[in-house]
Amino acid sequence: MTQFPFDAEDQWAEDGYIVLRGLLPLTRLAELKQRIAARIIGDPVPNLAGDVDAAILNSFRRDTKCHQLSFYELGPSAFEIIFCQPVIAIATRLLGAEVELNPTQHVRVKLPTRLYQETVGRADPDVVPWHQDAFAKDPAPHLCDMVTFWVPLVSVHRVNGTIAVFPGSHREGPIKHDRTGIVCGLPAGRPRWITAEPGDVVVFHKHLVHGSTANDSLSLRWSIDFRVQAKGAFSGRDDAPNIPLPTEEPYCRTSLLLSWLAQQRAACGLLEGSK
Repeated sequence: MTQFPFDAEDQWAEDGYIVLRGLLPLTRLAELKQRIAARIIGDPVPNLAGDVDAAILNSFRRDTKCHQLSFYELGPSAFEIIFCQPVIAIATRLLGAEVELNPTQHVRVKLPTRLYQETVGRADPDVVPWHQDAFAKDPAPHLCDMVTFWVPLVSVHRVNGTIAVFPGSHREGPIKHDRTGIVCGLPAGRPRWITAEPGDVVVFHKHLVHGSTANDSLSLRWSIDFRVQAKGAFSGRDDAPNIPLPTEEPYCRTSLLLSWLAQQRAACGLLEGSK
């Protein structure tokens, strides 16, 4: 069983989030980053050399949607992160129940905001307004016990558009959101910008008010995020299935992954084997 830092559960109760330092192996994260880059650039070989950020920025200038990826496109390396025992153990401990993977996940290669605005001529969609994840898709998920895992693949800070949270806002419970999914009125207190390194994992409550600001740096901000929920709970999404997460090693990651990918492709109307 993964051991929490001595004060993690107190911080979870007080602030509604915890930052677990060095939880995930850097080698696995580097592999995942290479796979993301390969999908964006169109290189069939994930072991890219040279300045990956520059290659992606050049691709973006040719195709402004090239950096928009679905999580399931990344293959086993992404799911090895989700299926690792520390993640499962932490979610199980926080939720107090057996867990499964919620169908909502994101790959975020956050471009420099100025470049996005100059190239596309509109606001950057990866600048995320204040919201609670319980209301991201449908009001029903606020009835579902779930936690969000946010995994940076590079150093993140306020300048390059890290996530920001209102500590303790989860204790206010569900907050009314408008039709676009933005909270109607901010909670008390001041936001806190999360600083983290590759290998760190930010875990937060479904009612924690959070968002992200512009990437004012000249580099890409890489991250993935996913949600883990109590087994059997309704996710709020009828268009995509949940996937069970095993509680003990060993288990067959490959069969679970292939089963889930097949369901996701069917739900999205994609042809089997398509990219």
